[in-house]
Amino acid sequence: LGRACGTTVNATSWNLSPGWAAGSMVSTLGDLHRWARDVAIGTLLTRGTQKQRLRFMPHPGLRHVGYGLALQSVNGWIGHNGDWPGYQSLSIYLPSQQATVVGLVNTNASSPHGAPLLLLGQAITRIITPKHIYQFCNASRCQ
Repeated sequence: LGRACGTTVNATSWNLSPGWAAGSMVSTLGDLHRWARDVAIGTLLTRGTQKQRLRFMPHPGLRHVGYGLALQSVNGWIGHNGDWPGYQSLSIYLPSQQATVVGLVNTNASSPHGAPLLLLGQAITRIITPKHIYQFCNASRCQ
């Protein structure tokens, strides 16, 4: 379900196929909250599959950021963000602290410092897990 002009809109029949391999799904905060933990710890997969999935390739310029099989690792946070015209999502889990951050926003806005929801995720994790900030920049360049 989506929201438009303060009313609930059924998004079941929306055609998300232009997103192709990006996943392009419609979800809720509750489902993303549950999914964040399950995907990070491998609840839905065999141990071998999860082990392969968590083989993160390091980002060339950001040693604290890596990408595995459809998963990001950012300072220990495991999960993914997403966007579609008018929407942004963030669903991440920090296994060492058993902490989950999930967000959904309706926006097309962006800034030179990143998408609004990624900046919000950075601000939230700066408060709740200051040793594990979810940020896609080098500390010297982050605001």
